[in-house]
Amino acid sequence: MRQRSHRDRLRRDARQRRHPLQQRRHAEHQRRPRPADDIDDSADTNPVTATLTSTTLVGLLPTAIHFDNGNPPGALVINGGSGGNTFLVLSTPTLPNDGTISINTGSGSDTVFVQPTSAVLAVIGGGNPGDAIYLYTAASGTHVFDAEPVGDSSLDSIVAVGFGVVVAVGNPGGTNTAFLTGQGSGVNLYAAGTFPEANTGRTVPYAYFAGPSFLSYVVDFQKVSGDVVSGGTNSAVLFDAPGGGNVLNADTTSVSLSRGSLYNNIANGFRWSRPSPRQATTTSANFNGDPQAANAFVAAPTFAYMTHAAATDYLNVAIGFRSVTGNAATSGDTAQMFGSAAGSSTFMATTNVSSSTAATTAPASRTSSPPRASTW
Repeated sequence: MRQRSHRDRLRRDARQRRHPLQQRRHAEHQRRPRPADDIDDSADTNPVTATLTSTTLVGLLPTAIHFDNGNPPGALVINGGSGGNTFLVLSTPTLPNDGTISINTGSGSDTVFVQPTSAVLAVIGGGNPGDAIYLYTAASGTHVFDAEPVGDSSLDSIVAVGFGVVVAVGNPGGTNTAFLTGQGSGVNLYAAGTFPEANTGRTVPYAYFAGPSFLSYVVDFQKVSGDVVSGGTNSAVLFDAPGGGNVLNADTTSVSLSRGSLYNNIANGFRWSRPSPRQATTTSANFNGDPQAANAFVAAPTFAYMTHAAATDYLNVAIGFRSVTGNAATSGDTAQMFGSAAGSSTFMATTNVSSSTAATTAPASRTSSPPRASTW
């Protein structure tokens, strides 16, 4: 025993006196990432609630999993079962070389909540319409959310696949941008506006795109673009923020409704769009016709619209806007304007510009009702 102890001491002293090159190689070996770790609960048919942090995974298996951040794996794969699971991602382990953390939620109807993380995270749902994921941005910085119902949805370094419901929650006063894409089949609706926050009264922008089997929803994203995919029946409704100062711009391919840095909601490629303000006191709308075909502009004190004169290939409608301007694009464009039934109206025209303004100081002498677009 004495001889063995002596040999062990000699070996220990030799390791301590290791050549510098050997020491460096030994350190590099120690830093080399281990192969991917698989945490598998795919055979479980019971619903579970699993919580992932930078150091542990609790709730997926009977015993907690602890991560060794001093010697992390090159990647991490977590597989859920078929019982309908809930995953809470509060933080993530640090993996070397931007290693990917993959969460396969399972084949049931699953729900995932992901707090802000800079890790490369892939969350794969089971493809059920009830599968839902909620993604939260950091409290500061610039963030980009991209939602595609037939492909991947992403928020910064997080990718979500196979979810029927994808929700992204931004940060107040940030510079967040979202791109929401429709589905090439069925009836799709894009809607955007603002709502008052219950506790603070703060005006919060929102937008969503919904179809037969998907819902993409964003809150507190300051710029949102809804994009049509050909093949479906698509329509858009845009609502302004209370307090006025909202501006609408519309042409044959795009409609935008915005107010300063609070929000800018854009609808691209919709055949039918209908912006509707809550207050008409300081809200203006601007319609631009199609330069390739004759357009018809119709305006009244309560609503206005522009469409093709021969066929309704596009229809932009503004409801409740105080100031509406229709800009002709061809020599064949026509305009009809109707006065107020509740007061006197003044009509002014020149060779290039005509306008109609309504006042409520005297009874109206004309009570005609404006025509409505039959396809709306």
